[in-house]
Amino acid sequence: MRKKVLEFIREYDMLEAQDRVVVGVSAGPDSVCLLLVLLEVQKEIPFQVGVVHVNHNLRGADAQADEDFVRDLCGGGQIAFAAYSYDVAEIAARGKLSVEEAGRKVRYEAFADFAKKWGGTKIALAHHQNDVAETMIHNLARGTGLAGMSSMRPVRGNIIRPLLCMNRWEIEHYLEENHIDYHTDSTNEEDHYTRNRIRHHVIDYLTEHVNTKAVAHMAEASLLLRESQDYLLEQAAKARRRYVEEADGKIRIDVALFEEHPVIQKYVLRSCIGSSAGGLKDITQEHLHMLEELACREVGKRIHLPRGICVEKEYQALLFTRISEKPVQKPEICVTLQIPGTQDVGDVHITCVTESNTGAAIPEKMYTKWLDYDKIKGNVTLRNRQPGDYMVINGANGRKKLKNYFIDEKIPQKDRDHLLLLACGPEILWVIGYRINAYYKVSSDTKEIIKIQVQGGNNHE
Repeated sequence: MRKKVLEFIREYDMLEAQDRVVVGVSAGPDSVCLLLVLLEVQKEIPFQVGVVHVNHNLRGADAQADEDFVRDLCGGGQIAFAAYSYDVAEIAARGKLSVEEAGRKVRYEAFADFAKKWGGTKIALAHHQNDVAETMIHNLARGTGLAGMSSMRPVRGNIIRPLLCMNRWEIEHYLEENHIDYHTDSTNEEDHYTRNRIRHHVIDYLTEHVNTKAVAHMAEASLLLRESQDYLLEQAAKARRRYVEEADGKIRIDVALFEEHPVIQKYVLRSCIGSSAGGLKDITQEHLHMLEELACREVGKRIHLPRGICVEKEYQALLFTRISEKPVQKPEICVTLQIPGTQDVGDVHITCVTESNTGAAIPEKMYTKWLDYDKIKGNVTLRNRQPGDYMVINGANGRKKLKNYFIDEKIPQKDRDHLLLLACGPEILWVIGYRINAYYKVSSDTKEIIKIQVQGGNNHE
């Protein structure tokens, strides 16, 4: 076994000389085997070993016996040892987790804590091929992709799994052959936990009635799937750099992404959802289909994803935003302009000047406009949009709803409430930063002109 594990360690570059390896040891056969094999591997690779045992406080005296056994296994101080104790049942209830999830969470916390204090560089876990097979079946039954089918990697960051080249029978045979004692967790024989049911009723059936090497074949398939997953992640990262922009906590995806292969599309979409939501919990294939459909719909349409993510169709893009707990209030501005005169509205400074028409050419400026003052018959107000707003968009006095003008100009829906407008009643004289009402353009018939200049805020020439 030492030779097989050593070759596996070298194949995946798990260990280097002078590493300090934290080994999680529960007292069960898998972790006891891991510790003893690593002690043999030390003869080939000079590294140090420290042991962590986690008491979940679920089995009373048996749990304490496990802790005492692991302490003795470490030779009374010959191997660095630390025991951690957690009330896993209470942690599970408080965090609305299963006992399995809570147990996994506290184990990783303990390993990380000991590694920090002891100077550990690697964390060695005792997962083996049967664990890979059980995880594959479990994830497949719940719904998964390549990631879930290859979730147990030999190396992931500073976590290593040297026994992924072994199955449960080989481990138990090694311990029996070498007369090595270990403790058996009685809960492993119960069908209360999902993984136990898979182990007892699915894995056992496959190995006894389908193929005796079913577990090994599934572990091999997992490694191949992992390679495929890594390649697709690499290609998706390249696509993300081409099609995705991130700024101010928002993510914008160019719809050109949907011309890529569907697999790459999905990987990029999942990546963006994960970035926006802080994870992929509760995200399913159905949500990806919803995004694909949204990309083909009209501007302004939106969908909501789990974890407070809103995705809106923009012009040639999908915009991801995280919905804040307090929604952004629509601005309410409605101020009558002093003509002639100057005034400040918030951080916007407005100057209105009237002058006679000399026939001089009218300049083209974004935030300074000249209008036919003779045609303005009421008060001019500075305000945000309101229902019923319209403007004349051609010389034939053709009216257009302001909403339709925004759509034609491809102004994002999220920006429309914040645009400042000059209005006379429901008629818009000027969408500031955009065009003026065609009816009020200065012509040779104009006698008096009003020059309006807007400065400050986001408005500047």
